[in-house]
Amino acid sequence: MENNETEWEAAVRETEEESGLVIGKDFLCNNKSKIIEAVYPVKRGQKKVAYFLGRVLPTANLKLSHESLDMKWLPLSELKQFIKFRSETLLRIFEQAEEYLKESFT
Repeated sequence: MENNETEWEAAVRETEEESGLVIGKDFLCNNKSKIIEAVYPVKRGQKKVAYFLGRVLPTANLKLSHESLDMKWLPLSELKQFIKFRSETLLRIFEQAEEYLKESFT
C-alpha cells in the first residue's frame, strides 16, 4: 500500500494499474469489505494480501501492465495446470472466490 492507502484504495489502484480495469466502470464489486485474506512468507517475514471480489463487465477492455506476461479466463477446474507459484494457497483462494461469487451474483 502506498501513502497511507486503505486496503480498498490500494486494490482499486492496483487493479487499474495492472489490468486497466476501472472499478465501477469495467468491474463490479458488491462492497468494500475484504472477502478473502491470505498470508504469504517473504524474505523479511510475512505479506498479508486482501482480495476483493467482483465481476468484469463484458464491455471491459483489459490492458495488461509490464508486470504481466499474459492472461486467460479459465473455469476453476482448469486452473490448477496453470498455477506455478504458491499453488495450494492460490487454489484455496480461487475456490473460496468461486463460492462467494456464485452466492453473490447468481
